[in-house]
Amino acid sequence: MALADRSESRSGRLKLEAQSIRDLKSAIGIGLPKGGTGMFSNLLTYPGLNPGTCDYCHRERVANVLTSAPFLWTGHKIMRNHEDKTTKGYGASVMGVGVASGVFHSFLKTENPKLKSVFRRLDYMAVSFSTLMLLKAARIEVPRGYYKTAYLYGSLNPLAMAACNIGIMETAYLKRVAKAPELKGIHKLHSVVAAVSIGSFLLEEFKEDIPHSHAVWHCTAAMSTATAQPLLPKNTAKAS
Repeated sequence: MALADRSESRSGRLKLEAQSIRDLKSAIGIGLPKGGTGMFSNLLTYPGLNPGTCDYCHRERVANVLTSAPFLWTGHKIMRNHEDKTTKGYGASVMGVGVASGVFHSFLKTENPKLKSVFRRLDYMAVSFSTLMLLKAARIEVPRGYYKTAYLYGSLNPLAMAACNIGIMETAYLKRVAKAPELKGIHKLHSVVAAVSIGSFLLEEFKEDIPHSHAVWHCTAAMSTATAQPLLPKNTAKAS
């Protein structure tokens, strides 16, 4: 009888521990085959398809669709002001971010969760590809085989790949400013805008009901992209 009680007690503890682990994983979005909505799911593991936390009402949806437009303007300006194919390709990729974002936000979170989840993944993939194109356009040195790896991993975990690309870009920007002090002003503006952009993105993950936090992320991310233009080669600019 005592042996049976100990066995039952041990079994109960194991079940409780297993449930606790599942609860922890669920809370931070790790190791779940279908993914969570948390940023940890997107950054640390293969991100499962989910509709995200934004577009929970019509007002938010309209704001998010409208604030996707700055990416179109920024990308168009890059394409217009540069002649070489690589930089034009980067400009086109920035416009692609605007298009993917507009399509993703055209659905309410509750309307068609499965389809919205697919467009969310495509939205992240567009961002990942665009940041990779920036590295190419700016002729930033990367390890051998980086681009092939980035294309592959960017399709599996686009948000993590985009974060890696941006980190490389920001490091190169700092080095460029050190050699060209006249860029300090625009780099300071870029740094402030980028910090607000990252902050608004993370804020939405922790508290999704703050009005227009995602729209702020759109505007500041587009401005951050625009203020990174000193990284692009000057000899590709068209004569005015």
